Amino acid sequence: MNHKGTQPIRTERLFLREIKKNDWRDMTRYTMKEEVARYVSWTVHKSPDETKAVCKMWAGEYKNGDRYHWAIVYGGKVIGNIEIVKLIDATAILGWQIDSLYWNRGIMTEAAAAVLDYMFSQIGIEAAEACHMSQNIGSGRVMRKIGMKEIPLIESLHYRLKHETEIDGDPLVSYRVTREEWEEKKR
Repeated sequence: MNHKGTQPIRTERLFLREIKKNDWRDMTRYTMKEEVARYVSWTVHKSPDETKAVCKMWAGEYKNGDRYHWAIVYGGKVIGNIEIVKLIDATAILGWQIDSLYWNRGIMTEAAAAVLDYMFSQIGIEAAEACHMSQNIGSGRVMRKIGMKEIPLIESLHYRLKHETEIDGDPLVSYRVTREEWEEKKR
């Protein structure tokens, strides 16, 4: 693999870039929403100070050049973020969240497709995986739209790492796309 770290990515509507310390101002809008925190691994933030601390931590993680975590900028403000949660061998595990004001607009699909393109073409991953709670049908839709196919949970890296089959009683659903599948979709 050819580690380049989080490089800026432009799409038709979005600018994906490193998270900055001062992004907490925009990110507080969605980190304090129950509906956004419902389907992610973190709990709703109780104050802007929590978001400020997370942004400071994230901004400091880029130093080694092997961190892949983008702020999703739309209309000049940060409305979400997308990251490679874990990179194991040549398989990337994706995760994301977006302000509920921007759900169902194709924004996360656009961001996730751009990140996948970057990870396959520039970094040289061989596969990408993601999982979602079964009730989070929006994330499942994004995964299918970017070319991922559902796989048995027990075959996923998430399961092998965490041995989780559910979160808060909601079953997990796993998806994967290989380099070969991604290249076929690009033709």
